[in-house]
Amino acid sequence: MSPQRDLPIRIIVMQPPNCFPGAAFGLQDQSQHLQTGTPTPEGGLSYTCTLTLLHQPRLDTLDFRGAYVHGKVGERFLYLSHGTLGTDGRWIWHQRWKLMLGSLPPELIESAEADGVQGIMHQLSGTRPIIEWTPS
Repeated sequence: MSPQRDLPIRIIVMQPPNCFPGAAFGLQDQSQHLQTGTPTPEGGLSYTCTLTLLHQPRLDTLDFRGAYVHGKVGERFLYLSHGTLGTDGRWIWHQRWKLMLGSLPPELIESAEADGVQGIMHQLSGTRPIIEWTPS
Protein backbone atom coordinates (compact mmCIF):
# COMPACT_ATOMS: atom_id res chain seq x y z
CA MET A 1 0.00 0.00 0.00
CA SER A 2 1.25 3.47 -0.80
CA PRO A 3 2.05 5.72 2.18
CA GLN A 4 -1.13 7.78 1.68
CA ARG A 5 -4.33 7.56 -0.33
CA ASP A 6 -7.91 8.81 -0.22
CA LEU A 7 -10.85 6.46 0.16
CA PRO A 8 -14.41 7.66 -0.51
CA ILE A 9 -16.84 6.12 1.94
CA ARG A 10 -20.62 5.99 2.00
CA ILE A 11 -22.55 5.08 5.14
CA ILE A 12 -26.16 3.94 4.78
CA VAL A 13 -28.42 3.85 7.84
CA MET A 14 -31.43 1.72 6.93
CA GLN A 15 -33.51 2.69 9.99
CA PRO A 16 -32.51 6.16 11.22
CA PRO A 17 -33.97 7.31 14.53
CA ASN A 18 -37.11 9.41 14.55
CA CYS A 19 -36.21 12.98 15.39
CA PHE A 20 -38.59 15.10 17.39
CA PRO A 21 -38.93 18.81 16.47
CA GLY A 22 -35.68 20.65 17.09
CA ALA A 23 -33.54 17.49 17.03
CA ALA A 24 -31.16 16.37 14.31
CA PHE A 25 -29.40 13.16 13.30
CA GLY A 26 -26.31 12.93 11.16
CA LEU A 27 -22.66 12.19 10.55
CA GLN A 28 -20.65 14.39 12.94
CA ASP A 29 -17.44 16.09 11.84
CA GLN A 30 -14.62 17.15 14.15
CA SER A 31 -16.18 20.61 14.57
CA GLN A 32 -19.45 19.00 15.74
CA HIS A 33 -21.34 19.96 12.59
CA LEU A 34 -23.82 17.37 11.36
CA GLN A 35 -24.15 16.17 7.79
CA THR A 36 -27.88 15.44 7.69
CA GLY A 37 -27.65 12.86 4.92
CA THR A 38 -29.52 12.08 1.74
CA PRO A 39 -32.74 10.02 1.86
CA THR A 40 -32.54 6.62 0.18
CA PRO A 41 -35.42 5.06 -1.81
CA GLU A 42 -35.80 2.47 1.00
CA GLY A 43 -36.43 5.16 3.65
CA GLY A 44 -32.92 5.26 5.09
CA LEU A 45 -30.26 7.95 5.03
CA SER A 46 -26.95 7.99 3.17
CA TYR A 47 -23.80 9.89 4.22
CA THR A 48 -20.58 10.41 2.30
CA CYS A 49 -17.10 11.50 3.26
CA THR A 50 -13.52 10.85 2.27
CA LEU A 51 -11.01 9.11 4.49
CA THR A 52 -7.29 9.63 4.09
CA LEU A 53 -5.46 6.37 4.67
CA LEU A 54 -1.93 6.53 6.03
CA HIS A 55 0.37 3.59 6.60
CA GLN A 56 2.13 3.96 9.94
CA PRO A 57 5.26 1.80 9.46
CA ARG A 58 6.50 2.43 12.99
CA LEU A 59 3.27 0.96 14.39
CA ASP A 60 2.77 -1.41 11.43
CA THR A 61 -0.83 -0.25 11.14
CA LEU A 62 -3.16 1.60 8.82
CA ASP A 63 -4.39 4.94 10.14
CA PHE A 64 -7.49 6.86 9.08
CA ARG A 65 -7.71 10.65 8.89
CA GLY A 66 -10.27 13.16 7.67
CA ALA A 67 -12.79 15.78 8.73
CA TYR A 68 -15.21 13.13 10.08
CA VAL A 69 -12.65 10.86 11.77
CA HIS A 70 -12.49 10.74 15.59
CA GLY A 71 -10.41 8.82 18.11
CA LYS A 72 -6.76 7.92 18.44
CA VAL A 73 -4.52 5.82 16.19
CA GLY A 74 -5.70 2.22 16.18
CA GLU A 75 -9.14 3.18 17.48
CA ARG A 76 -10.45 5.57 14.81
CA PHE A 77 -14.18 5.86 14.21
CA LEU A 78 -16.95 7.93 12.65
CA TYR A 79 -19.75 9.33 14.82
CA LEU A 80 -23.42 9.14 13.95
CA SER A 81 -25.04 11.56 16.38
CA HIS A 82 -28.56 12.45 17.46
CA GLY A 83 -29.10 15.61 19.45
CA THR A 84 -30.53 19.08 19.87
CA LEU A 85 -28.76 22.38 19.52
CA GLY A 86 -28.71 24.27 22.82
CA THR A 87 -29.37 27.99 23.16
CA ASP A 88 -25.62 28.50 23.59
CA GLY A 89 -25.00 26.96 20.14
CA ARG A 90 -23.58 23.71 21.52
CA TRP A 91 -25.02 20.28 20.83
CA ILE A 92 -26.73 18.28 23.54
CA TRP A 93 -26.22 14.69 22.41
CA HIS A 94 -29.05 12.26 23.08
CA GLN A 95 -27.26 9.31 21.48
CA ARG A 96 -24.05 8.79 19.55
CA TRP A 97 -22.95 5.68 17.71
CA LYS A 98 -19.30 4.86 16.98
CA LEU A 99 -18.67 3.36 13.55
CA MET A 100 -15.34 1.66 14.15
CA LEU A 101 -13.07 2.06 11.12
CA GLY A 102 -10.96 -0.89 12.26
CA SER A 103 -13.88 -3.09 11.19
CA LEU A 104 -13.15 -2.22 7.53
CA PRO A 105 -11.63 -5.39 6.03
CA PRO A 106 -8.07 -4.68 4.81
CA GLU A 107 -8.69 -6.63 1.57
CA LEU A 108 -11.73 -4.42 0.84
CA ILE A 109 -9.65 -1.28 1.42
CA GLU A 110 -6.86 -2.60 -0.79
CA SER A 111 -9.20 -3.56 -3.65
CA ALA A 112 -11.41 -0.44 -3.44
CA GLU A 113 -11.93 1.33 -6.74
CA ALA A 114 -12.40 5.08 -7.20
CA ASP A 115 -15.98 4.76 -5.88
CA GLY A 116 -14.63 3.57 -2.53
CA VAL A 117 -16.55 1.46 -0.05
CA GLN A 118 -19.91 1.56 1.65
CA GLY A 119 -21.06 0.49 5.07
CA ILE A 120 -24.67 -0.54 5.65
CA MET A 121 -26.27 -0.56 9.08
CA HIS A 122 -29.57 -2.38 9.19
CA GLN A 123 -30.26 -1.13 12.69
CA LEU A 124 -28.66 1.23 15.17
CA SER A 125 -28.33 -0.86 18.30
CA GLY A 126 -25.93 -0.39 21.18
CA THR A 127 -23.21 2.23 20.81
CA ARG A 128 -21.18 0.34 18.19
CA PRO A 129 -23.59 -0.96 15.54
CA ILE A 130 -22.75 -3.81 13.21
CA ILE A 131 -21.65 -2.54 9.79
CA GLU A 132 -21.84 -4.58 6.61
CA TRP A 133 -18.92 -3.33 4.47
CA THR A 134 -19.04 -3.75 0.66
CA PRO A 135 -17.51 -2.11 -2.42
CA SER A 136 -19.51 0.96 -3.55
